[in-house]
Amino acid sequence: MAIQAASRDQPLFKRLDEFANELLSLSFLFFKLAGREISTLVNELKTAGNHSVSFNGNKLSSGVYFYKIEAGSFVETKRMVLVK
Repeated sequence: MAIQAASRDQPLFKRLDEFANELLSLSFLFFKLAGREISTLVNELKTAGNHSVSFNGNKLSSGVYFYKIEAGSFVETKRMVLVK
């Protein structure tokens, strides 16, 4: 199962080049449409660079969800559609 952005024209997240040499507090949260948190996939200090995370949504029903990434002062929330 893959996590895809709602719009295929936009990257999943913007580049975080301004934090190139910093150690950042990184969190990746997953929410139901009503705002209830389903899962915290990452909540730790990370160095700048490329990181990946796996998510198993087999127990979730098809529908609209939100995910939020926080890295330093950068915060972004996006919509995701899960189709089984």
